[in-house]
Amino acid sequence: DEGVGISPKNVARIMDPFFTTKRATGGTGLGLSIVQRIVNLHDGSIEIESQEGAGSTFRVVLPENRIMDKPKSLATDGDPNQGAI
Repeated sequence: DEGVGISPKNVARIMDPFFTTKRATGGTGLGLSIVQRIVNLHDGSIEIESQEGAGSTFRVVLPENRIMDKPKSLATDGDPNQGAI
């Protein structure tokens, strides 16, 4: 990351769809939300370390040698009324 870090109040929200602190410069707030969905589909997790003024580190952790029984749906929480990202 070459940014200036994330404020503690925003770290908890940065994966929320459409949350952005950069709307004025073209941020949509979808990038990290999409990454989180993809990582979740692979039974992984994302670890975030951030120090405001110093930058951030995002670590994607995926399980080793995982075989999927069947493809997972991109639909959220089994709600057929919600679309995929």
